[in-house]
Amino acid sequence: MNYQKLEKNVIDLLFKELDPRYVYHNVNHTLDVLESANRIAEYEQLNANDFVLLKTAALLHDVGFIKQYDDNEEISAEITGNLLPDYDYTEDQIQVVCRMIRMTASRMKPECYLDRLLCDADLDYLGRNDYLNKSMLLFREWREMKNGMTLREWYEIQVSFLENHSYFSTYSKIYRENKKNQFLSEIKELLNR
Repeated sequence: MNYQKLEKNVIDLLFKELDPRYVYHNVNHTLDVLESANRIAEYEQLNANDFVLLKTAALLHDVGFIKQYDDNEEISAEITGNLLPDYDYTEDQIQVVCRMIRMTASRMKPECYLDRLLCDADLDYLGRNDYLNKSMLLFREWREMKNGMTLREWYEIQVSFLENHSYFSTYSKIYRENKKNQFLSEIKELLNR
């Protein structure tokens, strides 16, 4: 696997091809998910092969946004499947990475360990101090891409999402769950005013 070359080329692709209206789902998000995946993988003590597969999936999980905004996970997996043979990934490795990417769709329930780690990395910000900043970027993006939305509607969506979200990894449960629940309480309080 030639991950280093892949990373450079994918980051270049995202810089060139992503819609500038994507103020959340941009290169910064991809790099943030990569950093979170690294942190989780180290804590969970992944073997070298699984570590590279997790990083690869984190790098490519939102590449489908270059084609369309909604339901981009399948497109991300298709792009990944076409791209990875050029970087010396085996067919088995490609299938694992594509499955992980598909599992980041909010309607999916990841069952495999690596799928769960990628989902935790993708939503790591929910339990971090920068949650409000990231959430507002996503709100601005949704408002632009989904033809408007009030702040109240956004907060109601956030309450529902946070109430139904669970972290999977030991790392995320220890270091992110409590802060996420604190934000949920704050948003509920805000809505009740």
